[in-house]
Amino acid sequence: IARGALEFGARAGLGDADTSDMVDATSWLAGSVGYLFVPSRASRLRLAADLRLAGNEMSVSLRFEALFGLLDASAAPW
Repeated sequence: IARGALEFGARAGLGDADTSDMVDATSWLAGSVGYLFVPSRASRLRLAADLRLAGNEMSVSLRFEALFGLLDASAAPW
């Protein structure tokens, strides 16, 4: 049986990169969607897409993350 989770995220912010008296504030919005697949207790695979809007710019990124555990052992309580 495949185990996994669908994840959604949203972020918003307002900031400035200038420290002088003329402050140019920039707002941004970001959203993400991903799927986390857990084939065993020690291994995980994650595929995600992010979209970010900052001022007049848009960026899209795709990510693939893999974590593989060689040893999958459990310990019994004493």
